Amino acid sequence: MKSLNTNSSARGGVPRLIVISGPSGVGKDSVINSLRSLHSDWHFAITATTRNKRSTEVEGVDYYFMTDQEFMDTLGGGGFFEYAQVYDNWYGVPKIPIEDSLSKGKNVILKVDVQGAKTIRKLVPEGLFIFLIPPSIEELRNRLHTRSSESTEELQLRLLRAADEIKDSDIFDYVVTNDDLQDVVKNITSIIDKETSL
Repeated sequence: MKSLNTNSSARGGVPRLIVISGPSGVGKDSVINSLRSLHSDWHFAITATTRNKRSTEVEGVDYYFMTDQEFMDTLGGGGFFEYAQVYDNWYGVPKIPIEDSLSKGKNVILKVDVQGAKTIRKLVPEGLFIFLIPPSIEELRNRLHTRSSESTEELQLRLLRAADEIKDSDIFDYVVTNDDLQDVVKNITSIIDKETSL
């Protein structure tokens, strides 16, 4: 893990924006869901997306699923904190719930792709940025294959992109290997507790 290099004046007792990112298939959703079940005092931001809903996903819990038109209308109204197009689909983070939660003194957990994390790093340099990596590319391949939500071509594209995203992990404050869900959740909780108590 790398040490944190944010402005200490932005920490002590102040709620933090915590960004969790990593390549597709690394297990971000599983980690976020486990954290949510343990930390009811944190706000977990829900991303809006134009991609199709997977069979295991729940509207308003995993994502807000929008049509392209709904997304563009929200974007045009300035409703997104951050947005990006990934794999031909749009993803955006609604702004108001984040601002409200921070103003109420809650830590905000935000799951975004690496492209989104780069944008947020510029917008909120005092945020806490955590990157999840797989134990190996082969393990990532197995996870994506098991998920069965991508074609062979899409899976290959995601693996190629994952390799590039892992190279960008140096923009994050911490890098955590997702080899065991319980251990990862414990490690991330310890990181957040440590950084929000400084």
